[in-house]
Amino acid sequence: MNKKEIVDNAISFFTSKDYSIQTQTDSMLVFESSKREANWLVVIILCCIGIIPGIIYYFGFSPKHKVTISITSTGKVTATGNTDQAKKDAGEFKESTN
Repeated sequence: MNKKEIVDNAISFFTSKDYSIQTQTDSMLVFESSKREANWLVVIILCCIGIIPGIIYYFGFSPKHKVTISITSTGKVTATGNTDQAKKDAGEFKESTN
């Protein structure tokens, strides 16, 4: 696959999973989802203490899913994610490019 095909493939793959493009350069794409990865046990415990700490944790400290796709000049693709779901999505994309 050439770079354009990889980029087009990545855009269609990740937009179908509710990611949006955050950064795009000639050799790198960064996708971010509006969904977050939160430890729901912590959210529930904090909400039992008071609703404000639970809200602060969810919106302030739980990360959004983010995937970074890097393409070398030789066409080698690397895909990394920052959360468990993003890592899974990055792995699925990597498999689809092989």
